[in-house]
Amino acid sequence: MHLVAKMKTGDAAYIALEDLSTVLAGHSEARIIGGHMVSLTTTAFPTPRLTPRRTGDVDAGIPVELASSNALHDALLGLGYGAHSDVGVLAHELIRRTLMELPDEP
Repeated sequence: MHLVAKMKTGDAAYIALEDLSTVLAGHSEARIIGGHMVSLTTTAFPTPRLTPRRTGDVDAGIPVELASSNALHDALLGLGYGAHSDVGVLAHELIRRTLMELPDEP
């Protein structure tokens, strides 16, 4: 299966997905949720009347223990995300940083 981003924001969303997946890899109780999972599922199992929709952010379901620790925050800092990231702005920070790193669209 191949999902291809058609815009810079799509590229950023996939880069953010990869980064968050990397950070969550050691936490078996955490899950990627939301639009990315819907996109993957509907690409793998298309239906005739479905209108494809891609997401511009990345979402995760994490346990309270992980949310209340600094582990996720520290791991994101280790990947170069800003020190102001917290649970409330995580997705936006992931997207913002990756958008800044991508070349401008033609």
